Amino acid sequence: MSITKILIVDDSPTERHVLTSLLTRNGYQVIAAQSGEEGIAKAKSELPDLILMDVVMPGLNGYQATRTLTRDPATKNIPVIVCTTKGQETDKIWGLRQGCPGLPGQASQRPGVAGQDRSALDGSQGMSKKIRLHEFQSYLAARLAGTSSQSAAGLLGVQAGPDYWLLDLADSGEIVPLTPLAEVPLTKPWFAGIANIRGNLHSVVDLSAFLGKEVTPRNTSSRLLLIGTRHGSNAALLVNRMIGLRNVEALNPETAAPAAPAWAAEAYTDNEGRRWSKLKVRELLADEAFMDIGA
Repeated sequence: MSITKILIVDDSPTERHVLTSLLTRNGYQVIAAQSGEEGIAKAKSELPDLILMDVVMPGLNGYQATRTLTRDPATKNIPVIVCTTKGQETDKIWGLRQGCPGLPGQASQRPGVAGQDRSALDGSQGMSKKIRLHEFQSYLAARLAGTSSQSAAGLLGVQAGPDYWLLDLADSGEIVPLTPLAEVPLTKPWFAGIANIRGNLHSVVDLSAFLGKEVTPRNTSSRLLLIGTRHGSNAALLVNRMIGLRNVEALNPETAAPAAPAWAAEAYTDNEGRRWSKLKVRELLADEAFMDIGA
């Protein structure tokens, strides 16, 4: 059985976008669902050849959805690969107990494959499906781990005020719709407040306002970039909108503005004449001005 149709189940628009772009560029037909419940419904109606399942989702989580699928006669033979940033042995065992053959890391985090238990595949799939699914897992893990050459999925484009920014996907973190922000007294005007994202508190900086430009409007297009997660910080950026993936090879290098900070020292232009700056997250988080939110 060859894999042609893949169902992605993930509540993160970023993860869905990255995986969809990666897979469609390589000839796969992709279906997406943003919750465990929707994933189960689409698995039954579309009967994909493979399911990529996130773990942490509101409502029915990935393990619960996988258990439901593996117990339903209509979907029990569809392979499920759980994509998670978790790498603990207990998480691998729990996933396998639900019927998951493997647990590669989430796309935006780009770790290697965790829990590639070949015996789990051997016990549940025919030889043809085993080999092809194993090959697909290895291929997917290598692409998400960044072992292939840089591609269009290498940079994420966002707009903050009048400016366009590029971030490495490994650093951009999760992108979530704007949630209500709790204001914090006696802070700088560009400090937007505190966001509660699934029980975790993130300090939010309005990137455009931080740069001395217009305040970012808070509407349905606004997004929060949880940039600090990979670096042990709960920092987040408020931006106007997510533009999508950009291929650095399609951009023209430019000289950065003389007053550009160290975290914005790379600049590019695209074929539409728009100027892009590359935001280096680690350097931004080390910038004393960025961390000093007190008025």
